[in-house]
Amino acid sequence: MLLNCKRFKNKPFNFIMYNTKYECRYHLDNIFLDTDKVNDDEKQYIRDLLYREDLLNIFCITEYNDEVINGCIQDLYKRVIGNKDIKECSLTLAAQYLNQDCEFGLMILFAYEYMHLSHVCISEFLENGIINKDYIDKLKIQIENVN
Repeated sequence: MLLNCKRFKNKPFNFIMYNTKYECRYHLDNIFLDTDKVNDDEKQYIRDLLYREDLLNIFCITEYNDEVINGCIQDLYKRVIGNKDIKECSLTLAAQYLNQDCEFGLMILFAYEYMHLSHVCISEFLENGIINKDYIDKLKIQIENVN
């Protein structure tokens, strides 16, 4: 999965690695077959594992490390915060925790409830400089619904 990792030079910031081609799987309905003999707890455990794997693949890292992931998100913040939609979503999420820190809100966008949608939006912005309205609308609806 690390084959599609792309370096984005973000002067004067560090190089960030972000896999804009990666597609999250943890949220998909088709990861389980009707014939799979797993209960709901086991399904959630598997989804949690897939979420962690998706997060690693998005940031082009091979093992989970809070410091590395937080550093990736901090560098990513510098790259994407100029987008008004990402900024709005980040501030909305931060406010749910009585916080006004936009970077904190961006970190929340990589939480289980949002990552499959926020990753699509961020990838589109990094690749094209814009975000498809349908993608950002889905993310905003998810933010509203989880609250």
